[in-house]
Amino acid sequence: MDFLIAALQPINLPYTILMAVVALYWLSVIIGVLDFDTFDIDLDADADIEVDGEIGAMAQVLHYFNIGELPLMIIFSFWFLFMWVGSVLTNHYLGNDSWLIAGAILIPNAFVSLMLTKYATKPFQKAFSHLTKEEDTSVIGKECKLIIPASLDKKGQAEVYTSGYHQRVYVKPLDDKKLQKGDTALIIEFDEQQKCYLIEPLATLN
Repeated sequence: MDFLIAALQPINLPYTILMAVVALYWLSVIIGVLDFDTFDIDLDADADIEVDGEIGAMAQVLHYFNIGELPLMIIFSFWFLFMWVGSVLTNHYLGNDSWLIAGAILIPNAFVSLMLTKYATKPFQKAFSHLTKEEDTSVIGKECKLIIPASLDKKGQAEVYTSGYHQRVYVKPLDDKKLQKGDTALIIEFDEQQKCYLIEPLATLN
């Protein structure tokens, strides 16, 4: 209860609002209002490194913090959580209610929280690595089930059973057919440019 009271103090309220937004996002994902990768980004570090040293350095920094290797909202969720807890605890133990001191704490809090986020999200890397890897021919020609809706202009995710386990992959339909969660489709080929598998709804093949 003391933590909740502290979290609602004006100097901690911006962090509490961020956590409320994160909680609302995950609730929306659970009930299907938003897709899992609604705010996700694609990061091509290798191309940037070859073209521009400064951009490449930035890409390396982003990769260091697992950005581009994990869905962005997972990283943000952990980062905001650590910043929220850090702000509440620091201001509580300092007995601080000054916006000036809270502002001075912001940058070190953000940096420490980002470092904690790097290590907290590391176990998720293996689970999501198969979503961004190159073509896996073992899934081509197999039936998959949509777990996140997919359309011609938006990647979805599908689950396919292969090699004794369920694998999740990014997918897009071959043509302008939107696939909903729970739909079944056939994996046709891997699109190298979009880094996803092209699928055809099974209903259209029967």
